[in-house]
Amino acid sequence: RKLEELNKLLRTVGQREGVSSAPLLSRWEELEVSVDAFNDRLEDQMGHLRNSMEARVGEVDLKVQKFAARWTELKPKKLDTSQPAEMAALIDRIKEWQAELKEVVEASDDLARDCSHFDLPPPNFAGLADIKADIESYVASCDFFES
Repeated sequence: RKLEELNKLLRTVGQREGVSSAPLLSRWEELEVSVDAFNDRLEDQMGHLRNSMEARVGEVDLKVQKFAARWTELKPKKLDTSQPAEMAALIDRIKEWQAELKEVVEASDDLARDCSHFDLPPPNFAGLADIKADIESYVASCDFFES
């Protein structure tokens, strides 16, 4: 449009024929069609990724549930400080639990970030905060015993 206005101005001021803009306009239309096609493809890909987020939420939720079930079943019932060898083994096991929890929390945090990127609500992993608090209390008790 701007090109056409300038071309018209050139013709009136210079009293001669303006510059032919047909090839440029044709190429511009081709570019617009290509950009539109690219945007459509990009939207399709974003939709596909957005739909795959639901599956990822399910996978991480299952991971959290399995971890919670194992922790609930296998967590130490009491800390017996009278047996140093058993307590040392228990401390090592609790540190392993802490490392496993870190992996689960990182997976849930990554997923929450990805959900926000796609304007999806962040997933709520029931019980993860409670398990984290429970393990951290055991870790604190073990740290107290070690010091």
